[in-house]
Amino acid sequence: MNRPRVSVVLAVHDGAPHLAAARRQIEALTDPDLQLLLVDDASTDGSGATLDDWAREDPRATLLRNPVRTGVAAARNRALEHATAPYVWFTDCDDEWSPGITARLVDRAERTGADVVVCSARTRREGRATTAPLGALLDRPTTDPVDAFRRLLRGEIQGHLWNKLFRRELFDDVRFPTTRAHSDLAGVAALLARSRRTELLPEDLYTYVLHEGSILNSRETRTRDLLDVRDRVRAEVAALRPAHPAHRSGLRDDLLLFEYRFVYLALLNDAIRRGPARGARRHPTPDHADAQRAITLTGLLRLSWHGRLRTAAPAAAVRFAYPLYASAYTAYRRRKWGTVGFGAR
Repeated sequence: MNRPRVSVVLAVHDGAPHLAAARRQIEALTDPDLQLLLVDDASTDGSGATLDDWAREDPRATLLRNPVRTGVAAARNRALEHATAPYVWFTDCDDEWSPGITARLVDRAERTGADVVVCSARTRREGRATTAPLGALLDRPTTDPVDAFRRLLRGEIQGHLWNKLFRRELFDDVRFPTTRAHSDLAGVAALLARSRRTELLPEDLYTYVLHEGSILNSRETRTRDLLDVRDRVRAEVAALRPAHPAHRSGLRDDLLLFEYRFVYLALLNDAIRRGPARGARRHPTPDHADAQRAITLTGLLRLSWHGRLRTAAPAAAVRFAYPLYASAYTAYRRRKWGTVGFGAR
């Protein structure tokens, strides 16, 4: 076997219904020169036996077993200790991807010297055939490190792992925080902040399948996790600003947009749709009240001044007219999804 060009990481906890399809997709990858790192995160549904068979039958595969469940972030971190290829790609067993995804991503990285390559992706609901674009179109082929990081803050690059290829050396001083949710967003922020060159590949090579039981669709609170992401992103901005004076004001403004749009509004919308009782939608829960208080008049004015009205307007409503906003958001959810709760993110 040739030296692998890419280490493929697949962390699994109770993924038995999806492993056969995942294996078919891995075996169909057109780039045969890969290292496959399978992590069984203390599965209880028979996934371990299936992964045993897979690792025994595929010479490219190494199976790592966790005796107790550590969570997907820690499982990925463990796999990184065993990665030997120049590049790393993370995937999930319950999603779908093009047979050419690793070849296309690695080819672009090798040709351009990029540390990170991002491809377009699509999303679909479980049980449905139709897909939709995920996030903004990638309209520029190449970005410098600060520009790529700022595009993440603005939501133009999504914080998912699976549509990105990373140079393994970036992980020399980066690991995923072991939060239950959003570890990928925090990790991507740190990796983009360290990337010397990021390439954008406008090809739909991955489809994220939204399942009812996914982490971000579950009832467990994720308030602290998202606030932890905010704090980590703030630290990355603080480290970048002195070294990149031309981006100082832009980083500050994009960070504000990130905090209001992807942290505070996300948390308060989450509180509304997850509230078990009507009263929970009239007032934020104690866990979410900190997010509401973090929205300030100064911040709202800065967002408005820079033309970010699509974020400033709902943020103002959720800060100063929460019951009215909650009613409007609930009606919007019912009209778009037919449900207030867990039918969609």
